[in-house]
Amino acid sequence: MIEELTTVEESKIFIGYHGTSEECADKILDTNFKPSENPDDWLGYGIYFFVDGISDPINNAKEWATNQAWNGRSNPPLYPRYTVLSAEVHGKNVLDTNKQEDLKAFNQVRDKLLEIHDKHWKRNRKLEEDNRILWNMVADFMKLEIIIHNLYIKTKRQRQYRIKSNVPNVTVMCVKNSANICTNTMKKAKEGKVKL
Repeated sequence: MIEELTTVEESKIFIGYHGTSEECADKILDTNFKPSENPDDWLGYGIYFFVDGISDPINNAKEWATNQAWNGRSNPPLYPRYTVLSAEVHGKNVLDTNKQEDLKAFNQVRDKLLEIHDKHWKRNRKLEEDNRILWNMVADFMKLEIIIHNLYIKTKRQRQYRIKSNVPNVTVMCVKNSANICTNTMKKAKEGKVKL
């Protein structure tokens, strides 16, 4: 039965790194993070961080922030300075797909949810939204607070050469609610000028 797949773990603490513009970073430090609700969010709606895993999360966050400043070859960057914020994140219901048992649980829940919610999988849908829809459904069903998953995100060089790959190069954490972020631990971990 599908209910057997949900697990509750003891509270865990993670250090996450979030790259953004200097202006946005200052707003976040004043008001806390706000969950993203983009239609193509990788792991569903939530607050995204890079974490320790298969690469350096501080450099990943810096690269993300500088890449987001790109405004075309002949235009100045969208913002002149980047900031990498760090924060402690606490959560009990954590799904880490780098663990085989967690990945199996995700796949079993996903398969069951695909059967139940077939209205989401019509032929004329926007395929780039599938991950967000699936992750939102799995997170809601399993009452997840935090998801950790390896992804492939293009670096500057990979964008220049238009490289597409399915081999993960970063470890990402999606926090479903800002209440799981310990605001008194938020700080600037790295900052500098955007160089494209």
